[in-house]
Amino acid sequence: RDGLAHVDDPALAARIESRLGAGQAELGRYADALNSLQRASRLHASLQGSDRTGEARVESIRGWVLRDLGRYEESASALRRSLALAEGTPGELNPAALRALNNLAYTLQLAGHKQESIDAYERVVGWFSEHEPPDSQARRGAASRDAFPGVSCGIGQGRLVAPVPTAEVDRLIAVVSS
Repeated sequence: RDGLAHVDDPALAARIESRLGAGQAELGRYADALNSLQRASRLHASLQGSDRTGEARVESIRGWVLRDLGRYEESASALRRSLALAEGTPGELNPAALRALNNLAYTLQLAGHKQESIDAYERVVGWFSEHEPPDSQARRGAASRDAFPGVSCGIGQGRLVAPVPTAEVDRLIAVVSS
């Protein structure tokens, strides 16, 4: 840790703190993770420029750490900040914003904010409906039904959609981006 004091590049130090926080969270060291993410956030805030990707990533990681701790309202706030930072033009989703939105939808579902969760999931599904190849849509629908038996995969009429697994979001983003 003392080595970071000698890192001259704040952007590099911020990335290191962010990755450290993610690793600590994966090991269940949530207090350490939140401290590392706080330092990363301060470092990112000190950087000049319009690229807010690093800040968005830190808030996204903070969101899932807080969600894992059962602190859903704080998690939703962090994920909303991540989404706002990641969105280039409001309403247009890029991969980082899409991941944040998918995580936000799931967090809102866990927190019992049913309508907000449905609205967020509808945005996720709408993005994929506009961007993914048709055969991929059919595979995703079948995979969601298999992965979440008994969970309504429909949208509307007050039903929650099945969460889109993060790995599936990443795979679809890769297909669409290529």
